[in-house]
Amino acid sequence: MIAIAVIHNKSHKKCKNDEHTKHLCHLMSHGYHVNNEAAYKDIVKEPRYKCDFCGRTANLEAGLCNPMKL
Repeated sequence: MIAIAVIHNKSHKKCKNDEHTKHLCHLMSHGYHVNNEAAYKDIVKEPRYKCDFCGRTANLEAGLCNPMKL
């Protein structure tokens, strides 16, 4: 859990988007993957984008701080 918090803090400083609280790195640092497992699986299923800050992947670019197409 410590590694997730470190990644989140690093990513958050770089993310200038007002929607950061909806980004996967922010959600993960608050236990989203544990508390909302089905919704989390939908977000990461068949990823098409990777965050250039934290390395997380998602199927929609809106869920990442700095999305790059895979």
